[in-house]
Amino acid sequence: MSTRNRLPLHHETDMMRSLTGFFISELSTYVTQELEGSSSLF
Repeated sequence: MSTRNRLPLHHETDMMRSLTGFFISELSTYVTQELEGSSSLF
């Protein structure tokens, strides 16, 4: 039972880590596009 309770927690942490990495990469891509778009205006 203890091993069964431990697995979901590890899986959840792994999922959060991958989601965070995905969010950061998406955010950096968005910011880069925004900066390039605003710099081309000036």
